[in-house]
Amino acid sequence: MLALRILEKEFYAYFRTSLGHFIIGVYLLLSMLSAFYGGYFFEVNNNALPSFFMFQPDVFALIVPAITMKLWADEYKSGTIELLLTQPVNAFTLVLGKFFAAWLFCTLLLFSSISIWGSVGFYAQPDNLAIVASYASCWIVCGAFCAIGCTVSAFSKNPISSYLVSLIAIFLFRIANLDFLLKLFGFSNDLLIRVLKSLNFDAHYQNLISGQFSPDDICYFLLLIAGSLILNTAAVDYKKS
Repeated sequence: MLALRILEKEFYAYFRTSLGHFIIGVYLLLSMLSAFYGGYFFEVNNNALPSFFMFQPDVFALIVPAITMKLWADEYKSGTIELLLTQPVNAFTLVLGKFFAAWLFCTLLLFSSISIWGSVGFYAQPDNLAIVASYASCWIVCGAFCAIGCTVSAFSKNPISSYLVSLIAIFLFRIANLDFLLKLFGFSNDLLIRVLKSLNFDAHYQNLISGQFSPDDICYFLLLIAGSLILNTAAVDYKKS
């Protein structure tokens, strides 16, 4: 129950100031600019909104650090972390409450972009099933980014530094592609090749939004979430001890 109270507290905190509304506005602006200008929205076949979804990881890589930067950093900065950690609950519960608050806010951002989906119906027949699958793909990517951002915030007392480090960490995962090592060193070991290819973020994301995904693609993001939350819990446990 405490995790739900923390989720509710952190989620509504975005709207107690102008931060939440500002983030929504920036997200919609970046999404529309990238889709309509960067993705040549009206010049390509957008039945499944590829112009919109191809840029969503980049948009969320910029947005998610702003969502997560205060979750733990503000607790340290204001001194309320001591009160929070004295509650009769384990650190993982606290971590889940804050993580799901950030993920829920990202879900709200995705819902706010549904008007772009509706715009397709004015000039083409939208592929609704593919669009739903792509939204689900973006949603799980948001979860992975939120987990990374929450973990970084747990190590920082300053929201600004938390934002910058989260931005760097998420972009490192975003651009992760070790395929060049296969060409550079000519690896022939099948296991090593599979490991290096499994770390390619863009390949997993493209598989998801194309509908040709495998369990490996989903497991990649779920493991990224789980690993980040475990590290987040370890950081909170260290503070608690």
